[in-house]
Amino acid sequence: MKIYNEAKIKKSLEIYKNAQKHYNKGDFCAARELYNEFLTENLKTDLVLNAKAYKKLASIAKKDNNKLSEVIENHLKALEINEKLHGFLHKSVRRSYLDLSEAYIKLQDYQNAFIYCEKSLNLLQAGIKKKGQDISKIYYYHGLVCMKLGDYEKACESHKKALEVRNNASEENFNEVVASHEALAEVYMAQGDNQKALENYEAGLEIKKNVDRGDAEWISTALEHIGDLNMKLGNLDQAISSLNEALKVKGRLNTNNHEYFAKIYTKLANCNLLAKNFKDAEYFIRMALKRKEIVVGDNHVSSLALYKNLGLVYRELGQHQKSYHYYNISLDLMKENYKEDFAGIADGYDDIGSQLTLLGKYTEAMEAHRQAEKIRIDNNINETYGEIKTFMLVGNVHMEMKENMKATECFLNAEGMIKLLGLEGYKSQLMELYEKLGKLAEIEKDFDNAIKYYNEAVKINQELFGVKDVRVKALWKKLGLIYVGLGSSSSSSMIKK
Repeated sequence: MKIYNEAKIKKSLEIYKNAQKHYNKGDFCAARELYNEFLTENLKTDLVLNAKAYKKLASIAKKDNNKLSEVIENHLKALEINEKLHGFLHKSVRRSYLDLSEAYIKLQDYQNAFIYCEKSLNLLQAGIKKKGQDISKIYYYHGLVCMKLGDYEKACESHKKALEVRNNASEENFNEVVASHEALAEVYMAQGDNQKALENYEAGLEIKKNVDRGDAEWISTALEHIGDLNMKLGNLDQAISSLNEALKVKGRLNTNNHEYFAKIYTKLANCNLLAKNFKDAEYFIRMALKRKEIVVGDNHVSSLALYKNLGLVYRELGQHQKSYHYYNISLDLMKENYKEDFAGIADGYDDIGSQLTLLGKYTEAMEAHRQAEKIRIDNNINETYGEIKTFMLVGNVHMEMKENMKATECFLNAEGMIKLLGLEGYKSQLMELYEKLGKLAEIEKDFDNAIKYYNEAVKINQELFGVKDVRVKALWKKLGLIYVGLGSSSSSSMIKK
């Protein structure tokens, strides 16, 4: 019996050695078969080698297209043996915690990943010695998991610690430092701290450009994020610059990635719209539409927002027939594909109505605005903005038709709704209303009300844009001219202002 056992042990050791040889040569298919054969032969004779074999099988599964279930299964078997043999403080156990954290993260099983991240972190906080690289990974994985579980405060804390360890490491670990900056940026974005998110993306990008300019995919993605964040922060010139650079970098990789180019062109169009660069916005919208047409065809629903924005661009450029045309396309797409989006359809009719007003087609404009109003009433849409917008737009039509009393009534209804509901965010609309009410009162020679409304418009203008704004000066001039007509001594000081 003793001879049999010795022979069996010798045979299993030979199998293990052969498995190791194949593993070291990169012949992982043969190594897997031999490790499994060894585990079958060895049974429970040499538990240390069994644990090592399971670790190797986990490693092979990871290399083999990340067979994560197999990776986890083998790590758990190795962990069970090592915990029994050595206790939870042993380096093999600590390593398994880290490996399992990584595998569960890749499997997107964040609850189990959290368990092993916490175990690793507890050992670290208890003062158990680890390599610097392992310490940074523990914090990094813990940060990733906390982020996925919505605990942004802990995620931020862990990623900061990982970054600190990586920044202080003696060996070159640029990619790990970049990964920490990227992870921190994502946490700050989730917390709504766009400035800190921007700073971390920029720090990561600076490192990448200095040491790994070949990673064009990462660089173009980072530039896109930087563009997005600058746009949210109102840094429109920086946003436009970053997005243009992202296009150039991506273009060197693949100029036929039409979906990507359409996306970036759309973002550039939006930035230029916000910056009131309407000619540039027109160019980028057309470039985005051109790319989209290659992928999904002409007048596709995914282009709806682009057509609507093109209508806005042409409106601002004073090309009202073109604006009317593209607003119609966007409304048709809305009615065809979003039949239940009554608020959006109503807004579409209002857009068309406003263009018809500018084209002098007042009867058709009124019909469009009344259609918008009917849709809101019929579908019980309690949309304050939409109702206020309709009152203002219908008022504009009446004003153009010289129906001043009806226009005044519409504007006063809009003012009443804004004041009744205490809508702080509607100051620019109130300012516009008061300017128009002042103009109507002036036309009707109701100078007391004209002065009252112009003064209200001045007050809001100063609050929003400052005393020196051109709109404020224009309103002072109007007030001054009214006072001149009334023979008031205040007229000259008003005009000077």
